[in-house]
Amino acid sequence: MKFIITENRLEKLKKKIEPLVNSFIDEYVAGFNRKTLGGFIIYTDPNINDDYYDSIRIEYDFSDGRLYIEHELIQVVSDTFGFEPLDVQILFAKWFIKKDGIVPEYVETPRIGIYNN
Repeated sequence: MKFIITENRLEKLKKKIEPLVNSFIDEYVAGFNRKTLGGFIIYTDPNINDDYYDSIRIEYDFSDGRLYIEHELIQVVSDTFGFEPLDVQILFAKWFIKKDGIVPEYVETPRIGIYNN
């Protein structure tokens, strides 16, 4: 059976799912280490021991307001909830605002591009 969902109804559905996505991101990132280092807020994955820079999953740069989110994080949320990667970037930006109280100027993710607030 097929359903036709209007754009307006789809947006309402996304709004209802958003708190669930925020909880999912919270739980997923809970195992990361958060540090303020120089002009950055950095979330690293302690399970990656190869190289410090490879372990960075989320990074906020105070100098230009950039929020960097590793592609794999975007992909996990996108695959789990069926959102487009750009929508997931927006959800991560909202999560970061709630978590750290900072509004990023833009969000950058490899292979996806840049989302400007």
